[in-house]
Amino acid sequence: MVLDAVLVVLILGLTTAAGRAGLVGRRGRSLPFFAAPLAGLVAWGLLLPRLERFRTLSDAGLVALLVLTVGAGGGIGFLVGRPRSRWFERDAFDDPPSESIQRLDSWAGGVAAVLLLFAGVWLWYPVLRALDGWVGDQADNSLVLTGVDRVTLAPLGVVSGPTTLIDRFPSVFDAGSRPPQRGLPPPDSLVAEDIQGLVAEQVVRITGVACSRPTEGTGFVTESGHVLTNAHVVAGQTRTTVHLGNDEWPATVIGFDPQRDLALLTLPEPVGPGLATATAGVGAIGAVFGHPAGRDLRVAPFQITDRVTGTGLDIYGEGDVRRKVFFLAADLESGDSGAPVVDSLGRVVGIVFAISPDESQVAFALTSSEIEGFLAEDRPDPVGPTECR
Repeated sequence: MVLDAVLVVLILGLTTAAGRAGLVGRRGRSLPFFAAPLAGLVAWGLLLPRLERFRTLSDAGLVALLVLTVGAGGGIGFLVGRPRSRWFERDAFDDPPSESIQRLDSWAGGVAAVLLLFAGVWLWYPVLRALDGWVGDQADNSLVLTGVDRVTLAPLGVVSGPTTLIDRFPSVFDAGSRPPQRGLPPPDSLVAEDIQGLVAEQVVRITGVACSRPTEGTGFVTESGHVLTNAHVVAGQTRTTVHLGNDEWPATVIGFDPQRDLALLTLPEPVGPGLATATAGVGAIGAVFGHPAGRDLRVAPFQITDRVTGTGLDIYGEGDVRRKVFFLAADLESGDSGAPVVDSLGRVVGIVFAISPDESQVAFALTSSEIEGFLAEDRPDPVGPTECR
């Protein structure tokens, strides 16, 4: 990884230079040189998640911001430290500082450099991961950043990033994510009635029992003839049943991804032509076809109010997951999980997987790119029973 290589060079270079300069250093110049860049990094680390246009910051813009912050901070620190300090000036004392004191100052400089790096990880790791593009992908897969974050900070009880300073998503999202974008559901889905009828023939209700309690959700038939739904809908089920109108079939789970929260089911017989996928952008209007609370099929209008790469936990509340997610302005309920998000031409642009616990008209859907990536995976054997959610 490019980012890991850069971080290793920075860590070695900074700790070596800081060790030679010392924490206070000759004429007291080192301390401001440490403090000024740190103050800049802290300020930006706290401010960026609150900026409305933060997520549109380009990779080049972010790198330029970091370089300018550290460079300007170092320059300010150098200017502040220029006035003569007689702390280590040899002619200021009858007895100049001993070699042990200078060695102690050198070790303190190295330790300060390490603490500066840890502070940078704590503040910037969730900020970098929340970005789309090359920087976000590099941060998400960085062994150095994840290692420092989990091995060093987590055991100390330090939460990664300034999570207490920003609003949080529901449990499917985590640090660095911005709050749900509010909006009113549109009055009409703009999906013609004949297209609604064709889509309705491909949308199923899914039931089962997991952990001694009934579970239910929605799914839809894909072009391959399988049924796609959320992983949390079928998690822990020993028997899964798919219902379409007056017909029902036992289903077998052949794909199960607790990170994406997607599951693929196969039926004893083929059902329908399936629904094709397509892309959509912010502002698009369409319909969600779901079975709220296990009731009859309902068509709910929606509008996409935002698209993000959300960082959060898998369906078991473990691990970090990055998913491309739509914010939907729509009135949805429990049971709509797994419902297809359909555009005006009857194509699937997303799949519902969460509803905001705080905003009654805010829901979340995985984008079609997440769906297509999941469907493209090889599945030679059935998955078998999975753990309860």
